[in-house]
Amino acid sequence: MGTSGESILSRTSEGLRGRAMAQRMALEILYLHPWPCGRSDTALPRYPVIPVGAVALCNLLRSSGHQVIGLCLPLEQQEDPGFSLENWLSKRTPPALALLDLHWYEHAWGAVQLAGRLRRALPRACIAVGGLTATAFSADLLQACPALDAVLLGEAEQPLLALVEALERGAAPAGLAGLATRGQPSHALGPADLDRLDFVSLEFLRHEQAYRRLLYQPPRRGSRTPTLGSAHWLANGRGCARDCGFCGGGRSAQRRLCARPGPGWRSPSALVGDLARLTELGVQQVALTHDPDMAGPEHRWRLFAGLRAAGLRPGLYLESFGLPSPELLRAVAEGADPEHSELALTPVSGRAAERRRWGRPFDDEALLATVRAALERDLSLSLFFSLGLPGAPQDEVERAVEISRRLLDLDRHGRLRLLALPHGVDPASPMARQDPDLAWSFQDLLQRGRALAAGTLQPFEPRALGSALELTELAARLASWDAFAASEPQAVLPSPRLSW
Repeated sequence: MGTSGESILSRTSEGLRGRAMAQRMALEILYLHPWPCGRSDTALPRYPVIPVGAVALCNLLRSSGHQVIGLCLPLEQQEDPGFSLENWLSKRTPPALALLDLHWYEHAWGAVQLAGRLRRALPRACIAVGGLTATAFSADLLQACPALDAVLLGEAEQPLLALVEALERGAAPAGLAGLATRGQPSHALGPADLDRLDFVSLEFLRHEQAYRRLLYQPPRRGSRTPTLGSAHWLANGRGCARDCGFCGGGRSAQRRLCARPGPGWRSPSALVGDLARLTELGVQQVALTHDPDMAGPEHRWRLFAGLRAAGLRPGLYLESFGLPSPELLRAVAEGADPEHSELALTPVSGRAAERRRWGRPFDDEALLATVRAALERDLSLSLFFSLGLPGAPQDEVERAVEISRRLLDLDRHGRLRLLALPHGVDPASPMARQDPDLAWSFQDLLQRGRALAAGTLQPFEPRALGSALELTELAARLASWDAFAASEPQAVLPSPRLSW
């Protein structure tokens, strides 16, 4: 490419300065959610879910008067297998700003490749990227990707507005707080005011309805054919109160990358308003980003009391960080539509001692009692077990199968779904930062993505997950779970079937 970040910024500024006016200028802005491996012609997981923070950022720009259009590239390819980004761009007015997300580390290679394609197609545009992974590796990312102009750090609302204001003035977007550019590192500015953000509208996104259909997770409802529906991920908070060893989004990572000392919550009244809007849009299932129990009993009570007062009974998908409280089970059973609702639990391991090690301090009897109470309230549940975490015992699958059989014995009406997936260590997690054998560099992430795209590495191989297991050992554990799945095909999902 042979183009430095500084010269790109200079050309961007010159082009915009010629268009600048005394009043504020409405910019054309493009948002893209990348393919994880930079290619659309592979059978690899496409990770099509847009980070909820990107939705808020696009709506923030629209509320400031700018024209924003968003493309989820995996969805574009699903809707039109012949879709060409370059052809689509050639038929539009070139945007002043192109935004990419690099939140999940799986997208590292894809985001870098996409930025290069955008630079060739949009030589005068400013190209910026944001997200937790982009923040964690901002300096390495700018060095590895000459096409990028800036990295939005942490919670990106304030630096994004500052970036756009600089572009409006025709100024080079450098030296701004919360925005890293070449030779000018910065730091996250701290938590945003969540109630002032719009996490609902997808009017900026092409194929809005198809995207919401893509998100829908049909709960198990016995012998009934799974229904097709519309779903939406809704932020009810940011940050985390926990610091699970394998997770790159826990309390310590949030403090380091986002200057957020602990979880922050949107007000129950704001959430009720959002749920009312989503109901009016025909959304049947709303997935909350955070466990309502983590927000505390008063917040949880006010949320469900507000839903009752508004006459709302939405479908809810909720992920519990531990075991859902009896109060939450009762609130969901009484206040949510059971045909579109599901609780997701993550015991992680079939061993209580292993659960405690991973931040889930409950024994088998507590797990069984909670599931029994949920089933008695006619709730649907998914339970996730993890395979291959560092230090996991060799009999981890056998213990997961053992507790799973006990769980299935409780399920007389077909409400349970059981899954076991290979699980690795996130790059920004406590374990990866403390153990050199589990640490990731940005070059590691790029090599991983390059190998996945070339087919020389499979997504759930230990090397792709940061797992200490040997490939043959993990494959044997997955095969053991698959044998169990074959005996309970309605309730137990097999592991990803890959040709190793």
